[in-house]
Amino acid sequence: MKFNNLTNRCRGLYLMLYKTIYYFIFYFTFFVLSFTPSVWAQKFTMDNAIQRLITDSVLRSGQVGICIMDARTGEILGSHNSTMSLIPASNMKIVTTAAGLKILGGDFTFKTELQYDGYIKDSVLSGNIIIKGYGDPTLGSPKMDNVLIMQGVLDSFAQEIKRLGINKITGKIIGDGTAFEKETALSTWLWGDLGNYYGAGPSGLNLNENMYELNFVQNPTIGSPPSVVNFTPHVPDFTMYNEVTSASGGGDNSYIYAAPYAQVGVVRGTIPAGYGLFKINGSVPDPPYFAAWHLHRTLREKGVEVKDSAATQIWLEHKSVDLNPRKTFFTWQSVRLSTIVEHANLESVNLYCESILRAIALQEKGQGSNDVGTDVVKKFWQSQGVNTDGMFMQDGSGLSPRNGLTPFQLTSMLRIIAADNQWFMPFYQSLPESGLTGTMKGMFKNYPIAIGKIRAKSGTITRTRAFSGYANTLDGRLIAFSVILNNFTCSQNDIRKRLEQFMADLVKL
Repeated sequence: MKFNNLTNRCRGLYLMLYKTIYYFIFYFTFFVLSFTPSVWAQKFTMDNAIQRLITDSVLRSGQVGICIMDARTGEILGSHNSTMSLIPASNMKIVTTAAGLKILGGDFTFKTELQYDGYIKDSVLSGNIIIKGYGDPTLGSPKMDNVLIMQGVLDSFAQEIKRLGINKITGKIIGDGTAFEKETALSTWLWGDLGNYYGAGPSGLNLNENMYELNFVQNPTIGSPPSVVNFTPHVPDFTMYNEVTSASGGGDNSYIYAAPYAQVGVVRGTIPAGYGLFKINGSVPDPPYFAAWHLHRTLREKGVEVKDSAATQIWLEHKSVDLNPRKTFFTWQSVRLSTIVEHANLESVNLYCESILRAIALQEKGQGSNDVGTDVVKKFWQSQGVNTDGMFMQDGSGLSPRNGLTPFQLTSMLRIIAADNQWFMPFYQSLPESGLTGTMKGMFKNYPIAIGKIRAKSGTITRTRAFSGYANTLDGRLIAFSVILNNFTCSQNDIRKRLEQFMADLVKL
């Protein structure tokens, strides 16, 4: 009897255990089969996309950092070396432009003032005309829509001077860019960049994006030098030594070497052989003098006699020349900062970002310098909750190869921006749209699913390629992502194709 009772109890325990295991397997299987398929597809696609990129042979000796985050919840959806500090190239513009929109505000405008010292009597100004800039990078821009080009600005300035009844100026036309620091270029910028248009540094007084065209007459003979015709617009008191030779195709492979405030530059490299004109773009070495000289020219062309020469505030201070008290008689306002940020990010304009950085420094600390700007911006992001360990901000544009950012920092910033709609909308609209605008125009031809689904800032310098921004997934989520590649062994074009595939995979989630 006792034996039978024991057997029955064992049988009961066995049946209970069997049912428990059975129901566990049943409900677990039901749960797996009925769980939202996109979650499983997400992990599979994400892992495969990351693995395909990080195991690519062209990155065997390189560095890869990836962070993919749900922009609304902050959930990390995928990562690889996400806290590794890498060279971000122009992805640094995200840090600067987003901070600018928040600190200065989207409605912020740069101003440029016309001033005079001395006195006006009988149509004669016994004194000087001063152009006092506060860092407007768009003044006379040849590339911004709805902005007067350089000569239009100069004509407007001349009109305002004549409106005062001035027909003769006994003094100088002075360019004053001292609202920003004297140093327009950084010690960590490369010598090979400084003389070229993308290496144009910011002054308190900028004009024509501190850019000129160097015009060549092509030579049809391979290895022979083309002739330099002129600068457009003219760069005063500046001589260019031409060491360029003609090559078979290949486009523009020439570089201008010239330091800030230099009076001599050298252009080296190759341009295509041929019979026509060929243009390359350089950076103006002394923007305030360039602006003053061209206003001097414009006034004379319009019949205003100017007895003295063009000069700059820095020159006068160097010579210990003091001006009389100034009177501001006209103020030029730039387009809104939100418009400037849009152009800066869409077309990756270094000058705009460097000017925004110094404008932040000028407003917050009264000193328009790079070092003050980077310190203010870094502390701003700390105040927003970003861990800035490993963030090395050398400039505002990303031109310096000494910059360092982590993918996690960038995606954290993008998530913080996305949480504030007033901040998010102008910033989001400023980012290039996949396959459609800015530096992403023409991309994703092999991935039509991604066209119009990604807004991201690209970044490119030697052996560096990066994309950071937002992807709109097929299941309706907004994803913040950052992928930074350093020291790959293939061409920029080839690494871009790999990154197109990677970003297209994000959209499929």
